[in-house]
Amino acid sequence: MNKLLPILALLLATPIFAAEEAIHVQVAARYEGVDPVYLQAHIDAPQTNVVLPKITTRSGKQARLRNAGEFVFSATDIKYLGASLEVSPTIEGNRIKAIGKSTLCALASPRDKTSTQLASFKTLDTYLNQTFPNNKEVAIKLADDIPGTLYLTFTLLNREGLPVK
Repeated sequence: MNKLLPILALLLATPIFAAEEAIHVQVAARYEGVDPVYLQAHIDAPQTNVVLPKITTRSGKQARLRNAGEFVFSATDIKYLGASLEVSPTIEGNRIKAIGKSTLCALASPRDKTSTQLASFKTLDTYLNQTFPNNKEVAIKLADDIPGTLYLTFTLLNREGLPVK
């Protein structure tokens, strides 16, 4: 028993802090310097920058962000025009591993209601598979044939939805 007393005293004197557990990831994305034809899903005025809405997901689950209008072919065939991001962030300590894809889609030749011509699209994808620091914006060069930059910020959140430090 005497051998356990110093260990017990040390344990009682040491403050115990619960580590803040990150279980959610907030994703923020914006595009800069992109060809305006890809960012005109909802507006008529040309723009080269767009901010996607933020989204929060659980670690390992897919998040979809869009600033895109729907182009409906049929009940089962829909094309999203504009900018979209599909990403699956996974928490790895205090960093985030992100796998996914950025898609920029524009109508290449509009479908005429009186014509039998089908619509065609220009779709440009940039694939992601890298690790990001917590709550730091990182610039991603879009694919070689796409002028512009995607800026991503991943923020770790606790059970209450507050940022983890």
